Parts: sequence; structure tokens; C-alpha cells
Amino acid sequence: VDAHVWTAKVRSVRPAGVARVYDLYEPERTAMVCNGVVVADCNFGIAYRIGPDRFCQYADLYDENGEPRIEYAAQVIEAWFANYESTKPFHAATERSLRDNGWVAQTLTGRRRRLAQERWLNEFKAVSEGIHFQVCGTAQDIIKMAMIHIIEDRDRRAAKAGPAESRLWKKVRILIQVHDELLGEAPAVLRHEV
Repeated sequence: VDAHVWTAKVRSVRPAGVARVYDLYEPERTAMVCNGVVVADCNFGIAYRIGPDRFCQYADLYDENGEPRIEYAAQVIEAWFANYESTKPFHAATERSLRDNGWVAQTLTGRRRRLAQERWLNEFKAVSEGIHFQVCGTAQDIIKMAMIHIIEDRDRRAAKAGPAESRLWKKVRILIQVHDELLGEAPAVLRHEV
């Protein structure tokens, strides 16, 4: 699941009689609008188990006396979880898996990260890191596989092509990878095939 597509679904959430909260994706960042204020990265913060205290800091949720609005933050977080019902069961399953597997997190492709030392220092944080590793680590694995497939496809096409076209295919390359996006270059004549 592409996390940006996941957060792109605009949903209205009404926490217990308080102003609406919207989940949205902006081209430059993932954001949440809370009390009419855009709060960058709170969607991912909640997905990775941010608590009401820290949410208040990120969302700048303070009352007129400068006190954090912890209860409201907790309502916002619960409303978010109500919209994304599979998130809490995923968190619980990840925690069970970590406990059952000696605090080793694993991506869908089988890459592993040991979290026993983190667990010794802070168990809650170790679980959060396990959740983050499963999601982001799997995304990293997928983008790596995509890059390998792109280069393999380029090489296969170059091998099947005649000499002139083969030279063109060899100019197809990946320039940079940022998160879940790849930027590449190719000769203009191949733009519809690349």
C-alpha cells in the first residue's frame, strides 16, 4: 500500500463534538488539518503510534493558557484510528510478532532488524520502531526491486534490439531515488516505452 495514496483519501472525522479534522495529502508533504491548522506529518506520526502529548507539540494544540490540549489530541487520534480501523490490529499483531520472535522485525520480503537492545531501553519505542521498519522497510525493498526490474528490462531490450537501438536503450538510466519515486532519463525516442 502506498502510504501517500493511503493518506490522500480525504476523510472528515468528527471527534466528540469538536471541530472537524481532515486527513489529506499535499504534493509537498503529508498533512492533517486540525482546527483549521495544517499539521505536517501527523498522519504518519499517528500511524507510528504518536501519543497525545507529542501530537500537541506537532499540531500546536494549546489552550489560551498555553497548556496542551491532551484530551482533544487523544480524541483526534482516536478519530483517526476509527477511520483507519486496520491500523490498531496491525500494531497489536506487530507487537505480538516481536514478542514471539525475540524482538526481530521483518519486512514482507524477509529483511530483518533486531530490536532487543531497543526493547531493553524502551519497549514502547521498540514496538514503534518495529512498526516503522515493517512499513518503511517493505517500501524500501519494493523500490529496490523496481529499480532492479527497470535495469533488467533495459538490458533485455538492448540485447534484443539492433545495434543503433541497442545504443539508445543503454542510455536509459535511473538518476535518483527519493522515497517512493524514481527519476530517470532516456532518449526522447524511447519516452513512450520507458
